[in-house]
Amino acid sequence: MDRMVQTALSAITGLKDLKFDLANNLANANVPGFRRDLPNEGGAGFLSTMNKATARIFPLETGGRIFSNEIGALESTGVQTDLAMLNGSYLFIQPKDGDQALSRRGDLGVDAENKLVDGAGNAVLSAELEPIILPPFSAIKFSDNGEILVRQPGSLPGDFHQYWFFGIYIRSA
Repeated sequence: MDRMVQTALSAITGLKDLKFDLANNLANANVPGFRRDLPNEGGAGFLSTMNKATARIFPLETGGRIFSNEIGALESTGVQTDLAMLNGSYLFIQPKDGDQALSRRGDLGVDAENKLVDGAGNAVLSAELEPIILPPFSAIKFSDNGEILVRQPGSLPGDFHQYWFFGIYIRSA
C-alpha cells in the first residue's frame, strides 16, 4: 500500500510541474521576447537507510530549468526603436537590481536620461558593457550587425551617424 501511495504522489508532483509550466507559458505568450519554458528531465529516487532500500520514492529533477530557443513570429510594430533578435542572438542588459544578463527583448525605448532601455526598463549595454546613452535624435536605425545609427536634429534626412555597437552575444549552433 505504501508503494502505491508514493507512486501516486510522485505522479501528482510531475503533473503539477507540467501544469505550472503550461500556465506560465500561456500567461506570458504575448510578452515580447518571451521563450516558453520546457520541462526538465526527471526520474524517481528511492530513500535508503543503512544500504537498505525502502518503499519511499520521491521525484527527482535532473538539470536546471530550460527554455525554448525557437524563433517566434515577427510582427512589425512601426516603432523605430523596436528590433527583432534573429539567429540565436542576445543583447546584454543591466537590470536595475541585478547583474548583467542576456535578453532577447526587442521592444526598446529611451528613458528620461536618454538611456537606451528595453520594455522592462533594463539598460541596454554597448559592446564595452556600458549603458548606451543617446544624444538628442530625430530618427534612429539599427543595423543587422548591431550598429546604432542616429540622425540628430537639424541634419539632412539621410544623414545618420554611427554611435555605438550593441553588446551582442550570438549563440553558436
